[in-house]
Amino acid sequence: MSLETFLLGSLLHSVAAESGDDNNAGGIYLSTIFVVLLVIGVILFLVRRSSSEPNYGRVSSANFGMKKNQSD
Repeated sequence: MSLETFLLGSLLHSVAAESGDDNNAGGIYLSTIFVVLLVIGVILFLVRRSSSEPNYGRVSSANFGMKKNQSD
């Protein structure tokens, strides 16, 4: 959770800093950082969401090996 908090803080900081630079090349740089951090945050959210769901269709090799050893 601390990584998401850090990303959110970075996003808010870059937006606040960019609002002061209207005709500056730094605004383009900060908006690029904003987009990159936003993409990273979305990817982390999707990865954590998919990893928390149980995977019913997949049989891991460890489970398969345990079942095989029990039947022997």
